[in-house]
Amino acid sequence: MVNSTTPSVLSSFLENSFELKHHLQGFLNLDPETIETKLAAGQEEIKTLGHKDFNWEEATAFYREKVGELYLFELGAWHLSSSAYFGDMLRLIADHAQGRVLDFGGGIGTHSLSAALCPKVEQVIYYDINPINRDFVQYRAEKMGLGKKIICSLELPAKEKFDTILCFDVLEHLPDPNQQLL
Repeated sequence: MVNSTTPSVLSSFLENSFELKHHLQGFLNLDPETIETKLAAGQEEIKTLGHKDFNWEEATAFYREKVGELYLFELGAWHLSSSAYFGDMLRLIADHAQGRVLDFGGGIGTHSLSAALCPKVEQVIYYDINPINRDFVQYRAEKMGLGKKIICSLELPAKEKFDTILCFDVLEHLPDPNQQLL
């Protein structure tokens, strides 16, 4: 819900998660009913992938070949059902993001889109190991008129400097978070 303390850059998220369902429909060329069905099943389906067979050496292949577009629905369902949680994160971004921003492990792009809407942000580098997520976020950025402000990458930029680093709900999934931070 939008109120007087909500930064204007976040009103679209709080109203409709930055048009998430519409973007899923257009990106995947699916009808609205199928989107609703897949969002409802997304969180359960991802649990059946058998994470016991997961190997960090092959993480990118796992996300590309086994997870694929399913992660769009799992994350989408979570974002849509947790708007207060995400609203708090996006308020934090709106209050502090500036300059060049790195969104590390950007998922479906909610944080990148929010940062790109902030007036003090010059550019957002979105990074995620799932190539489908990257393509989806690029699609969303273009649809929202942010295609020049958000750069989607499958490779983490080496030796670049950032004014703000976003890394929400990522580190707890990494085998060696200290190494990733370094």
